[in-house]
Amino acid sequence: MAEWTPDLTDVLHTAEAQREAALAASPTEASVASVRTAVRAARTRRTALAVTGTAAAVLLVGGVVLWSPRAPVPPAAPASTVPQPTRPTASPTPAASPPVAPSTATVEVGGLPPMLSAAPDELRDAPPGTVLALWTPDTLLDLADGAPDAGHREVHLLLVRPDGEVRHVVRAPDHAVTVGGWDRAAASASVITATGGGDSESIAVDLLTGATTPVPPSAESLLPTSPDGTTTADVQGAVVRLRAGADERELELPSRWCRPAGWSDATHLLLTCFDREPRTLVPAEADGPALVLLDTVTGGTTRRALVTGDVVPTDRTGIPLGDGSVVAQVDVVGREVDGDAVARVCGTGLGRFDGLVGTPLPAVPAGDLVHRGLVAAPGRVVVAGPPGCPTDLTASGMWALDLATGRVDELLPVHEDPAAPFGLLSSTTWR
Repeated sequence: MAEWTPDLTDVLHTAEAQREAALAASPTEASVASVRTAVRAARTRRTALAVTGTAAAVLLVGGVVLWSPRAPVPPAAPASTVPQPTRPTASPTPAASPPVAPSTATVEVGGLPPMLSAAPDELRDAPPGTVLALWTPDTLLDLADGAPDAGHREVHLLLVRPDGEVRHVVRAPDHAVTVGGWDRAAASASVITATGGGDSESIAVDLLTGATTPVPPSAESLLPTSPDGTTTADVQGAVVRLRAGADERELELPSRWCRPAGWSDATHLLLTCFDREPRTLVPAEADGPALVLLDTVTGGTTRRALVTGDVVPTDRTGIPLGDGSVVAQVDVVGREVDGDAVARVCGTGLGRFDGLVGTPLPAVPAGDLVHRGLVAAPGRVVVAGPPGCPTDLTASGMWALDLATGRVDELLPVHEDPAAPFGLLSSTTWR
């Protein structure tokens, strides 16, 4: 995804001014200023943590309700007319109670319908496309009441399955801002918390027992990583550096300016390349945009030029679907941007790339992506992010796009009222 540039400042200020005008009847001007400061500080920390690749640990416990019916009482023997010898009288067997039904106890978290707790096997055996989400019921107005840079005080971990079912995992550490490093097999995950003064902490957690251990931050690469997890690709202009463990090699690319779109399989990398450095985030046809498919084993490339109207993947957002195709956030070559000096890529949708052929997908409300905000599931894509072009006060949601029918299902809602729960903070999938 393309990075934000300073040229967007005026656009952001305009959006914030419109939001403040709409909220003028609710909080005071001082409250709004405090809210804006708090949210900006939280998002700045979260962005900095993502860019530097700092990971940490999460507090998760899988809840489960166990039940077992009482053993049935053996049927009474038929009455006999033959006299029986006298025996000591035993205490009567108590009548059997009806079987106990499975518990339907739910967990309630602000901004969401009541949820069941996630069972241990749901955490350990989560299918592809399952997402671990960080959710807060705190509101923007709640932030104004606390330390301006302390973040949300109440945060929860949710398990979002690709079929749309949402389970509560556990309340996360207070002031958690980022979730990552979910190791499904080891039943562990990670969060980063941000406290007053801008300090952060990493906490390792056992998802089954809830045991927590502070740990040093660990580096987590944001470079595109092959589906088998063995190789990262660092693209710099006309060169790509491939790293597999301690091994590193460089391959030349056929254009002067290239950026990664995503891996289509373990040995093929999809890139967007240009004849010159693009002047804006939305490429013009004069930039000579082209899709390039690199064979990372042989170094061979195939190239297809793009023209006005073609979809072009944005930087680093692509994910493989497992069939050799890639889904990525896209823009459209030559798209008009209302005269802005720097075009914005939010709100432009998704595309599917089969080899070098790109096809637009149906629109999803998310106009931009939160970190790890695009996840592949069987026949679906899970998308997390804020609707439209985000500002400091924009909440995020989560949706699932059915690739066969184009149907879009809401998985986690967006609450735009500043007095409503802020909701989704971060999300990740297991590795």
